[in-house]
Amino acid sequence: MQYKDYYKILGLRKNASAEEIKRKYRELAKKYHPDRNPNDILAEKRFKDLTEAYDILSDTAKRAQYDLMGRNWGSYQKVADKAKDAYQRTQQEDFEFKDLFTRERMSDVFKNVVDLGKEALSNAKNETTGIKRKPKTKEIKTTISFEEAYTGTTRVITVDKNRIRLKLKEGIEDGQKLKLGAKGEKEEDIVVVVEIEESKDFTRENNDLHTTATVSLYEAMLGGKISVPTMKGKILFPLSPETANGKIFRIKGKGMPIYNQTGKFGDLYIKIEVELPTKLSQKEKELFQELSNLEK
Repeated sequence: MQYKDYYKILGLRKNASAEEIKRKYRELAKKYHPDRNPNDILAEKRFKDLTEAYDILSDTAKRAQYDLMGRNWGSYQKVADKAKDAYQRTQQEDFEFKDLFTRERMSDVFKNVVDLGKEALSNAKNETTGIKRKPKTKEIKTTISFEEAYTGTTRVITVDKNRIRLKLKEGIEDGQKLKLGAKGEKEEDIVVVVEIEESKDFTRENNDLHTTATVSLYEAMLGGKISVPTMKGKILFPLSPETANGKIFRIKGKGMPIYNQTGKFGDLYIKIEVELPTKLSQKEKELFQELSNLEK
């Protein structure tokens, strides 16, 4: 039995309520009902699919089983139907089970039917049901610098003595996996896992970069232009007067390139770290004392 997406057939989300399912079915069933579409084969098929979808999704138990089985639902239904048919045939025989089996024996019989169903589902992936076994993969790690992740780079990957030139686009993330077209000796899919070295200046959050700028107490109080690192070199950033320790500024478009989106970048966040002066001279102490007195 072919898998059908009942939610898609009814045009619903998977978290649709029972009331939404009922309302949508009535709407579509009225539209595609054979009485309204005589001699229309497509409308008739649509109506049958709608009815089948409603039969499953309107029943709480059936819907839960359908959601659980996913694309194995067709195989599950096939096995369940066979078990049901077998049971109904035994009910039509000319003898009674109680004459042949004890209650315990009957329990074993039905347990075997259930086990057969489970086994059939387990083996479904090996049969011609359209459900394929997940291919095996072979992972190869490659390491690049933080700067190479920003600019993009190339690596030569060796797969079973074959050398493959791999282009890594700008904005690639740490741990990102790239599937190659090549196959390993055991027919595995070859997947390259990219590891990115840490930066001494930046930490990365998705496409945004974070850095810290250390300024003197005087710069924090009076303001001025301070030197700030970016991935393209240092720039002068205008610091506002009376900037508090720990304040964060954002520079738009100075973060990492957004992967597969040419010309688009994340942002750069600068955290201000105020460095307090040490080893004050007598004159400096006197001046700070004067400032303290002014605050009183």
